[in-house]
Amino acid sequence: MDGSRGPEPGRPQADLETVAARAGVSKSLASLVLRDSPKVSPSSREAVLRAVAELGYRPNVAARLLAERQSHTVGVLLNDLRQPWFADMLDGLTPALQAGGKHVLLGDGRIDRKMDETLTWSFLDLGVDGLVLAGSIPMSQAIIEVASKMPTVAVGGRGLDLDLPHVDILANDNHLGGTLAVRHLIEFGHTRIAHISGLPSVAGRLRMQAYQDTMREAGLGTNAEIEAGDMSEEGGYRATVRLLSRPDPPPPSSRRTT
Repeated sequence: MDGSRGPEPGRPQADLETVAARAGVSKSLASLVLRDSPKVSPSSREAVLRAVAELGYRPNVAARLLAERQSHTVGVLLNDLRQPWFADMLDGLTPALQAGGKHVLLGDGRIDRKMDETLTWSFLDLGVDGLVLAGSIPMSQAIIEVASKMPTVAVGGRGLDLDLPHVDILANDNHLGGTLAVRHLIEFGHTRIAHISGLPSVAGRLRMQAYQDTMREAGLGTNAEIEAGDMSEEGGYRATVRLLSRPDPPPPSSRRTT
């Protein structure tokens, strides 16, 4: 049988000592190869990697983490996996973490809250090296306690200013963004501008407040129309259908005439 196909089904998993014996090197040298140490000759590296392939050896990650006291993993708690914004955020975050030798462990904050924040505590139990809070996640006691025990970055949500020494904030100005969006429509002459609100979060409240403030400043406060949404594409579609199904829906074009 070709040994490169790994261990036969039912046979015990090879350990590092077996790999070292197959490669004809010491256990400590085999360990250096698996840790990609530069202090290994090319011939020894080749022998160990060949033995790894032949035996189907998989390193004991748990043992390595206990020895190094690092998981090389960063937990990312997303507000809601259904939101497309998070795909772009992860597209930028993941390569940066991988370049630093870190892996990503994802958690869905919406599901987490339904599970009494089991996922949040799991990040701590798994020993992640850091935590990323993405989106307008409600600040629960569990998140505050976990964030106080490890380096944490809050991304994309205003008001995540945790009063903790380990937390850095990278936030959008949601009130200014909402103001600019409404002003843009008003400048085009639109007078009936509806707002689809988000989840009950800091970001959602700021955007809605900006909408209401800007409409009032433009003398359009009586035209303000708010429909509840959930910050997902499907939720936005359903809210738009409800708006257009009202007895007096906003017309396709509602501009001032001069």
